[in-house]
Amino acid sequence: ANESIIRSTTVSNSSVFVTRGSQGGGLVGHCNNCEVTTSTSQNNLIHGTSVTDLLGGIIGYTTTGKVISSRSLNTTVYGEYQVAGLIGHMDTNSHVMNSYVSGGIIKGAGSVGGVTGYIRKGSISETSVDATISISHGGGDGGDNMGGIIGYSYDDTTIHNSYFTGSVTGDVGVGGIAGQMRDRGSISRTVAYNHTVTGNASVDDFLGIEVNANYILMNANLYEDDTCGDATALGCDHPTWGSEVRGLKTAQIKDASIWQVNDHFFKFSGASVGQVWKDNGAGNYPTLANNTLCSAGYNYVVKDSTYATGDGSVGNPYVITTLGELQGIEDDKTASYIIANDLTGTDCDAIITIDSFSGTLDGQDYIISNLVFTPLNANDQTGLFGDPTSGNLDNINFENIRSFGHSYASAVVARCYNCTINDVHVKDAVIFGEDVVGGIIGYASDNSILTYSSVKDSLLTGNMYIGGMVGYNQFGTNYSNEFSNNFVENIEARGYLYVGGFFGRVTYYAKTYLNYIGYVEVSAAYDNSHGLFATHVATTFADLDFDDDGNADNYV
Repeated sequence: ANESIIRSTTVSNSSVFVTRGSQGGGLVGHCNNCEVTTSTSQNNLIHGTSVTDLLGGIIGYTTTGKVISSRSLNTTVYGEYQVAGLIGHMDTNSHVMNSYVSGGIIKGAGSVGGVTGYIRKGSISETSVDATISISHGGGDGGDNMGGIIGYSYDDTTIHNSYFTGSVTGDVGVGGIAGQMRDRGSISRTVAYNHTVTGNASVDDFLGIEVNANYILMNANLYEDDTCGDATALGCDHPTWGSEVRGLKTAQIKDASIWQVNDHFFKFSGASVGQVWKDNGAGNYPTLANNTLCSAGYNYVVKDSTYATGDGSVGNPYVITTLGELQGIEDDKTASYIIANDLTGTDCDAIITIDSFSGTLDGQDYIISNLVFTPLNANDQTGLFGDPTSGNLDNINFENIRSFGHSYASAVVARCYNCTINDVHVKDAVIFGEDVVGGIIGYASDNSILTYSSVKDSLLTGNMYIGGMVGYNQFGTNYSNEFSNNFVENIEARGYLYVGGFFGRVTYYAKTYLNYIGYVEVSAAYDNSHGLFATHVATTFADLDFDDDGNADNYV
């Protein structure tokens, strides 16, 4: 499969035999620049031989591919090297998001993992594994690099908000999360619990082998260990990673109040999308709040452009009262619209991103909520509006939004060319893209304006240019963009390169006035290419307000 989207597909009770060579999967053997969304591999057998590599419950091999909101259930994967519950081999710019493996049996001779056997320059987030991982038949290295989530990671890998439960058995390099992590990478808010890890050398509850550990970033991770401290102590620090990988006793790891201390380990708010972890009550392990949502498929909103009120003019705009009418903007992208009531989905209702909008939309302070924004094609940008967008958006609230796509992703506008956005607010959003990811704008250019807007309680992940408000601000000879009186609070921004609380990256001049940055957590796997406000090159910031007192602080 090349440059394709596979949606809402189930393969069950089937066998895939790869007798020689490589690349076998429950849904796809080889996936180049493609996406598997809301799909399932269930009760399948993916079986190789002693010389068969790159086998996965969903995909055997992918480069620049994605698995989103998909699952592998009670599927057995058996092969030689690079064997996994979801993807055998993940090459450059491949990602797994909001997916899970349950009841899997995964066996290989080396580089074996619950999500992937091998990963390079990719990411895994909001994904869980409950599986048995073990040696198949003792190949050349007889069980090296065996991990609950990743077998072997090479260069610029990120794992965020994920967990493993089950067992891992190997020889050398055996870990509850990863068997071996080499060179740059990061792991944050990731947990191993109710698990066993067994091997002969370099065996660890979290990470078996780390190479160039100075380039591996750990942040707020946990693992279950009943030998950590006494009953009153808050666990113990990991011998290599210190307090950023903390061991907790079973009773503590089942107690949400323990998780909420020590620099906001995890945040619970039931099924809220923005707060990723779910408290299952006293005596129960916490789980991810939403990674099992929509795995059976999205409900695509049916377009309806037969507006009962209005003619689309500025003086008499079309009146939107249903989600179908919101999707109906696709039929007249130059018209004016107003929203007349809250527009509420069912968590799995999906809106296809609307491209080339140059009209106006006034939300009149109503709420658009409980939706998924998804692109039409595998390589398209993602948000309510896509590319290019030169229209005006006012007075709109977005809540409980998930926006999953390729490059250029946001909850509102993927690319903003000479557009004006005012009083637009995003709360409880999960936004995922490859490059250029922002809470309200992915990419801003050509005298774009963003004012009196906010992003709160949200998670943004991707590869490069990840910003709480704007992913990438571009300069020009005859224009500059303006950002004033905006607010970012309680967000996570994670990526490989150029990650910031407000901007992912700013090139040269941007007019930036009186913007407030509250609690944000940012990390980048590559060196120190992240910052509280932005990562930037030769940019003059003016009048930055960091403490919400109405006065310019004039520092970054």
